[in-house]
Amino acid sequence: MKKTTLIYNPVAGRKPEKRERQIREAAETLTAVSIDLTLAATTGPGDATNLARRAVAEGAELVIACGGDGTVNEVLNGLVPGNAILGIFPGGTANIIGKELRLPHHPVRAARQLPKWKPRRIALGQASWRDADNPPGIARRYFISVAGIGFDAYIIHKLAWSFKISWGVAAYVVEAIRQALRYSFPPFVVDMESEKRRATFG
Repeated sequence: MKKTTLIYNPVAGRKPEKRERQIREAAETLTAVSIDLTLAATTGPGDATNLARRAVAEGAELVIACGGDGTVNEVLNGLVPGNAILGIFPGGTANIIGKELRLPHHPVRAARQLPKWKPRRIALGQASWRDADNPPGIARRYFISVAGIGFDAYIIHKLAWSFKISWGVAAYVVEAIRQALRYSFPPFVVDMESEKRRATFG
């Protein structure tokens, strides 16, 4: 892969002040092995998806997501459908997909290993829901590791960024306990091809 874009979240992880230095060092590592690299920093929610689409439109063959699981998910949704390869440099708080793939949890170490990596196929999940603002009335989103609705999704929604930065993974546990006392656990129906199931927590 020669033409590459590295999309990174400058405030991901518990020590965002180190992120820019790590990214620059990782970039130097990649360019040292003749990778034509473009850096693209996100500025807010949803930005990584747009940056990934732009990178592909400009001819990127490999798009690297450096950040947490949210950044990886946004980049993924900017690449599908398409032929560009997704690379992952874990750099967030939980890094679920990075741990599952046993990737280095440091951008520079990942950059050093990247020339030896081989592409692998990973099945994606797709969530769809009714959305009147999105023609033809259905919105879709892909995911690579986990997807949640109900209580677990509500925890992520309510978790303050500053709290997550200060406490790391422990912040999710504390927020889960806090919201368990407040959440109403509304029911929903899961339609699984030949059967439907009613649940309150997915």
